[in-house]
Amino acid sequence: RAWFLFEPPYPLTDRTQQPAWRAHEHVEYVSVDSALDRLADDWRSGGFDGVLGFSQGALMAALLCARLEERGEAPPKVMLLFNGFLTPLPSNPPLRWWRDLAPSSLRTPTLVVCGSADPVDAGGQAARLAALFATSRVHVVP
Repeated sequence: RAWFLFEPPYPLTDRTQQPAWRAHEHVEYVSVDSALDRLADDWRSGGFDGVLGFSQGALMAALLCARLEERGEAPPKVMLLFNGFLTPLPSNPPLRWWRDLAPSSLRTPTLVVCGSADPVDAGGQAARLAALFATSRVHVVP
């Protein structure tokens, strides 16, 4: 299930366009604020040690972790992010803190996994996402 929506300028069924679209510097993330609030509420309810995210979910998991750390709340003990991406960054004004996040500024230990043949990650998106975490490892699956 998607936590937020992109409005790409091509049919969603045309995956060949995704690498070029991800090269855009900024796009609007639709409904991301309410989705992030809901995830933070679920996190605060307890019972979780870590967070796992795939693709758009990996980005959302990283956003959740960053928001928790930014607000001084207990972040996950570990993050597992599969085929995630960092760009395009959100153009939404309330998410400026995410756009301005410096490399290695997040403390949560993180494993980022990506595939070497993934056409969507041709520009090293997983590594760019991992760079936000001070303690991260990138594992590339052949």
